[in-house]
Amino acid sequence: MTEYDTYYDVGLGGGRNTLTAKRFWEASAEERFIVQQCGDCSEHIFPPQDVCPYCWADALTWTEVSGDGVVHSFSTVYIDLHEAWAERVPYTVAFVRLAEGPLVVTNLVDCDPDEAEIGMDVEVVFGELPGEDGVFPQFRPATGDSE
Repeated sequence: MTEYDTYYDVGLGGGRNTLTAKRFWEASAEERFIVQQCGDCSEHIFPPQDVCPYCWADALTWTEVSGDGVVHSFSTVYIDLHEAWAERVPYTVAFVRLAEGPLVVTNLVDCDPDEAEIGMDVEVVFGELPGEDGVFPQFRPATGDSE
């Protein structure tokens, strides 16, 4: 059995349990934000895919991106829906459009929910999520500081 015969399962369902996403989560553990880029049409792709959703090529490689983006949409959760997240209520879930193009579903951190707004410039930060092991990319209002 090779590594390609099994799932790469580290806890969170969906995109975390596939070999296609393995490099993304390994880079996140190093606090690097990577996405796929198509070698045929040059589009940046997220979430990880087996083929390019724009041109259907399978010439996908991983590339580190700036981590800069803009809030496209958001919703703030005020009700304790899961015990692991109880201490974070209220928390804001956002769709962030990366400078390189892809739309990412993420948490907006270090921002009062009343100050979140569509069009807000944000930057990636890495931190833990309740009930999960590992480091996850999240976004905060852009500070202009380079870390």
